[in-house]
Amino acid sequence: MALELPLPERLSLYLLEVIAHRRRGAGAALVRGFLSLAELGYRAGVALREWAYAGDEERVRRASIPVLSVGNLTAGGTGKTPFSMYLAARLAAEKRAPAVAQRGYGAERAGKLNDEGRMIERALPGVPVVADRDRLRAVERAAELGARVAVLDDGFQHRALARDLDIVLLDARAPFSNGRLLPRGLLRERPEALARAGAVVLNHADRVSEDTLALARADVRCLAPEAALALARLAPASVRRLDEEGGGPPEALAGRRVGAFAGLADPSAFGEDLRRLGARVVFARRLGDHHRYRAGELAMLANEAAAAGADVLVTTEKDAAKLDVAGSREAAIPVRVLASEIRLVEGETALWEAIEDAIEARIGSPPA
Repeated sequence: MALELPLPERLSLYLLEVIAHRRRGAGAALVRGFLSLAELGYRAGVALREWAYAGDEERVRRASIPVLSVGNLTAGGTGKTPFSMYLAARLAAEKRAPAVAQRGYGAERAGKLNDEGRMIERALPGVPVVADRDRLRAVERAAELGARVAVLDDGFQHRALARDLDIVLLDARAPFSNGRLLPRGLLRERPEALARAGAVVLNHADRVSEDTLALARADVRCLAPEAALALARLAPASVRRLDEEGGGPPEALAGRRVGAFAGLADPSAFGEDLRRLGARVVFARRLGDHHRYRAGELAMLANEAAAAGADVLVTTEKDAAKLDVAGSREAAIPVRVLASEIRLVEGETALWEAIEDAIEARIGSPPA
């Protein structure tokens, strides 16, 4: 039996294909027309929010500890969560006592961690992860747990909470998607909003040509001339069984016939990483972002992959946070998790100078 996605996920994936013009014909053109009309309403809402916060500073609340926001301009695919993990891990190593605060979008219940939150909690066991729809309340709860710096995961559009530094991630392959706002495109606000950023990270810098990268740099410098600019890549770090910690080198997948599945906003980098590692991807299944796995679905995916000739089924850390370990024992082929991490390839010194300056402006230097 093949896995069938819920209707909302199928609709979401269809709309993504329509937006990217991978769907042709009169029907797709009509849908794009409706999305363009809806974009006008969204644009008006974004402008109204900008006007409201620009004219009323009392609406912006400040937390008791420094807040470093990690966000983006587009809906998913820029590596916000891996970067939040990188940032929190380094802050912890420097004895800054960080915590990660998030809204918890996509969690089963309000106030609970979503899949990204559980992934961070697993990777950084000494770092508190707090979810609350009220971001200020999340940060203050983190402070009560002993945090002295808060990393606000996905906070760039949350204007109600003051930030000591806004770090914005862009995808070097298409920094502003197709240039259209939601729902006609993937932009959450206009590119000009980048002027609010204190630091910009161009992720996936290793996946584009030098000319494309130069254009992306120029766009950032034009929109945010004072921001620190860094380049990053998302690199495979390890591969492990679903029921183990740590794992081995990702090169263990070289030469394997792989079945891949992922519930990501943009899974293209995941598939590309598998191929770069030398794996032969014979089966690939894209699920909706924040897909909630039900009992038996992992076994269905394993059966489909085995039927396509795969000898191992591979997924992401984000998906693994929602999978039942017991389900992997029922799978027709072994299930593995490919973990990836952010690596700064340029501009790391400037980025961390901006981060340290923002923190020290509030609480001073870290303890020796």
